[in-house]
Amino acid sequence: TTSAGIACGGIPPPTLAANELWDGTSWTEVADLNAHTAGGAGVGTSTSGLSIAGQSGPTNLKTVENWDGTSWTEVGDLNTAGYALAGSGNSTDAVTYGGNPAPRAALTEQWNGTSWTEIADLTTGRSAGGGSYNSATNAIMAGGQTPPGAYQTLTEEWTIPDATKTFTAS
Repeated sequence: TTSAGIACGGIPPPTLAANELWDGTSWTEVADLNAHTAGGAGVGTSTSGLSIAGQSGPTNLKTVENWDGTSWTEVGDLNTAGYALAGSGNSTDAVTYGGNPAPRAALTEQWNGTSWTEIADLTTGRSAGGGSYNSATNAIMAGGQTPPGAYQTLTEEWTIPDATKTFTAS
């Protein structure tokens, strides 16, 4: 929201573990991530969220950390490491999709609060696209890049009609 937010990890090299909260007026440094991370996905709110995968130096990560409003705790890792991911949802129900390197670009994984499961993949695999805010049941992947760096204007919608999870291109 415009009055609360969180930013964690980042670059320039080496990657950062920094974590800052936005209160609508200014940023305040708070408890750092456990791992130095850049290019991961983030879901949730400034009081409860996840930092999902990313990169630490040249190493692609599977690491997922949970933010409880005060500190970070490592929780269940992704099945496939990657960076430049998109994500939607919250700390107990989330999806992450896309990312680098191949084959990560089309993968979608869902978090149930305990573990990640690979589910329906993107129609067009890509990285560095935009995810939507706070729903793991109705989300979008907008834009991004396909190898070898072609920018995409494609938007795919994630829905759960009749409990069947699908990505639909538009």
